[in-house]
Amino acid sequence: MDGDDSGGAHELSESARQWFADLSIIDHYCESAPEYAGRWTEDNGRSYVVAFTRDIELLLGQLQRLLSDPSMVRAVHFRYSYQHLLEVRDRIPSILGTTDGLAAWGPDVKGNCVVVSALPEHFVEIRRILMATNPNDVRVEVGNPVFPAET
Repeated sequence: MDGDDSGGAHELSESARQWFADLSIIDHYCESAPEYAGRWTEDNGRSYVVAFTRDIELLLGQLQRLLSDPSMVRAVHFRYSYQHLLEVRDRIPSILGTTDGLAAWGPDVKGNCVVVSALPEHFVEIRRILMATNPNDVRVEVGNPVFPAET
């Protein structure tokens, strides 16, 4: 035995610990901001983009002051908040009056809209209805049903 009782586990470096701490701060900050519109990583996960509906410079400055590495995050302006997208997502079945013909629906953070995947035979009708009610915050695509993998 070589005296290493770590069981093969490796401790994180200080920079890795700080990176995860900064990610946690970004997540918490975004979740508490009503102006929050979405977030994603860039540069192979080395940097973050956060989207807000207003006060972008102010909110970015506040967020950056909380981080050990303020350069890891940048902000962009989006029209719709993430909360708005969730509300639209939740209304899709009532707007259509059914879920028949839907393969999936949910927020597209980078697209700042709700993507609705309609089965090919229902696409035209679903698109017609949703473009009449939500032309700017919904995108309708042709999709296929997802079936569980056979075992």
